[in-house]
Amino acid sequence: MTNQPVKNTPEWYWFLSEEYIRQANDEFEREDYRQSGEKAWGAVSTAIKSVAQQRGWIHSHHRRIGDALRELADEFAGDVDEDQVKRWFSYIESLHTNFYEGELVDSDIALGIRDAKRLLAFLEPIRHQPPRDIPDRSNTNKSRWEVLNGVRWDDSHP
Repeated sequence: MTNQPVKNTPEWYWFLSEEYIRQANDEFEREDYRQSGEKAWGAVSTAIKSVAQQRGWIHSHHRRIGDALRELADEFAGDVDEDQVKRWFSYIESLHTNFYEGELVDSDIALGIRDAKRLLAFLEPIRHQPPRDIPDRSNTNKSRWEVLNGVRWDDSHP
């Protein structure tokens, strides 16, 4: 049995993420597609929480998970196709919805697990990096930053 990191730390969230993606694969092999998709969603959301926790961002609500992912995609836009990262996340969110609705078929779940692994591969190398500045930040992006950081943009960026 692997020793678990201290609860509510970036390492703990990443540990959970790795556990959940393994469980997503196991559930898929057992043809429990609802659970498989939900575990893939859990893997991504806890990985995002790992990065958010490391950066001191607020990540206690479902909406904040999406805000954090969009912030990261915009930060690393020079390194990745930020629109693709956002599309992966959107598709993975549909796996979470599917847990309740059960409308996706096995091939949809397989695509979601693949995209979850891609998102984890995007997040893994940046989880210990400091935030990057986003040049020419729109008002919407400033609002997102404020929500994640819990302070006004003007107070932090005179």
